[in-house]
Amino acid sequence: MRGTPNEYVTYNINPSESRERFAEAMHLIRRAWTETRPFGWLGRYYQYRTISIWPRPVQQPHPPLYMSGSSPEAGEFAARNRIGVGFAFTTVPLAKSAVQHYRACAHDAGWEPEAERVIYRAMFHVADTDEQAFADMSTLPPRISLVDQNKAIAEGVRQSDYYGADSMAQRQRTSRRDLADRIALGQVICRRGSRTPCLHSAAYPR
Repeated sequence: MRGTPNEYVTYNINPSESRERFAEAMHLIRRAWTETRPFGWLGRYYQYRTISIWPRPVQQPHPPLYMSGSSPEAGEFAARNRIGVGFAFTTVPLAKSAVQHYRACAHDAGWEPEAERVIYRAMFHVADTDEQAFADMSTLPPRISLVDQNKAIAEGVRQSDYYGADSMAQRQRTSRRDLADRIALGQVICRRGSRTPCLHSAAYPR
């Protein structure tokens, strides 16, 4: 993941560099996993005299790669590099549109992503009844973005190209909404069900 805008500000790094930094890091990590001999790296953002991964990855050629795919630029990068995409802190309609773009770009790049290459994450809570589940979640305070709390950071991010070409949609992903709206948009699931611990839950927007 590229990180959040407030993290770039904290470490005094220009948010507009985030995509280039991410791309270089992704290529570096992939090479480190697949290169069998020590190598050096002299990039724009990262410089290492010697890189050698040990022990070697069990999965070959390397473990599965996933990245956030919400923005058009991210979907295009993932498709070109045959990387899976994940979605969090978004809505099902926005994720569905992004997945369609990702799949179209993958088709143009000569491959078709399998269903497991697309992961959607939603918050969920189960209780004895649907009404109780909703009541439980209603007592939680609203989530407030660190960027929204700091107007200087928010303004600086807006002036950079951190959000990419579709900046309005990207900002809508984390807009503050009441619980009913978040449920309707697929961000939260409140249902009657078993309280048995669940290790993983994912949906695949087509």
